[in-house]
Amino acid sequence: MKKNGKIVYIDMDGVLADFQTGVDKLTEEQLNKYERPTLIPEFFINLPTVEGAKEAVEKLADKYDLFVLSTAPWDNPQAWSEKRIWLQRHFPEFKRRLILSHRKDLLRGDFLIDDREANGASDFQGEHIHFRQPPFSDWEQVLNYLLNK
Repeated sequence: MKKNGKIVYIDMDGVLADFQTGVDKLTEEQLNKYERPTLIPEFFINLPTVEGAKEAVEKLADKYDLFVLSTAPWDNPQAWSEKRIWLQRHFPEFKRRLILSHRKDLLRGDFLIDDREANGASDFQGEHIHFRQPPFSDWEQVLNYLLNK
C-alpha cells in the first residue's frame, strides 16, 4: 500500500512500552531506594511491550510515516540510552526514527498517539489520539480509526 504522506508520532511509555507493568514488577527495595521508578537503572530497558502494539505498528507503517516521540527523565540521562536500546530490541523498524523531547507540541505532524496530555501532547498541532481513553482504549480501536482515515 502506498503511504498517504501523513506523519504519526507514537509515544513510547504506556503506548508501545508497558510502563505500568514495569512499575508493578518493581521490588519494595527498588521503590524505597529511588524517588521515582524512572530513576531506577535499567527500568526502561526491561519494560514489556503493550499488547497489540507490534501488530499495530506493522499495519500503520503501510499507510503512515511513523516516528516514536518520547520524553525521558531529565535527571536520569541513562534512561535516554535505555529507551533507544529498548526500541531497537522490540521495534527495529524505528531505527533512526526516535525523537526525545520535552515539548511534543513543537513537532509538526498529523497524529500523536499518546497516553498523556503532558509535555505538550495536549497542545500538539495535529490530532492527539489519547491512548487508553475512550474512544481509543486499546490498539485495536486506534487501528480502526487510523486505517479508515
